[in-house]
Amino acid sequence: MLNFTLGLTEVNATEILSKNGVFLRELKGWKNAHIVRAAFNNKGLKIHASTIANVLDHGKPFRSDSLDALCAAFEVSAVDLLNPLGFDKTGQPIGRNLSFPADALNFAINAVLNIAHKASITDRDWIKETIQKVTCEYVQNGQQQAENVLYESLAYGGLNKNN
Repeated sequence: MLNFTLGLTEVNATEILSKNGVFLRELKGWKNAHIVRAAFNNKGLKIHASTIANVLDHGKPFRSDSLDALCAAFEVSAVDLLNPLGFDKTGQPIGRNLSFPADALNFAINAVLNIAHKASITDRDWIKETIQKVTCEYVQNGQQQAENVLYESLAYGGLNKNN
């Protein structure tokens, strides 16, 4: 299992790749065979449909050449494809153009992802919006107020945003 740490939160890269890859595949309306063709047409990289199914649909560990091929097919970087915040409805990586102090952003990402995990919240829009709100509140009014914004967001919508 490939894990990495984001602030205080341990993140499973295999799960993230699976979720983000499935999201992009569905967003584009593609089947695995289309991903195979796109990887080859875009960068000359080969990947088998069975590998795609194993990685995206079954959450199996992946090799770097599979990651490269998926990135080529979806025309995104590995950093974007492994972004724990995922992609928005237009296929843009969430958080790419945000510019906040690192301490505020780290606090918000860790707090929101931990709460979302514990409460089984999977709604990416809620997670994205809440990270932005918590980060802004942290910058403007400090950590205690940012925590309050997180709890309010959880109470007034987060728990209703499960699958």
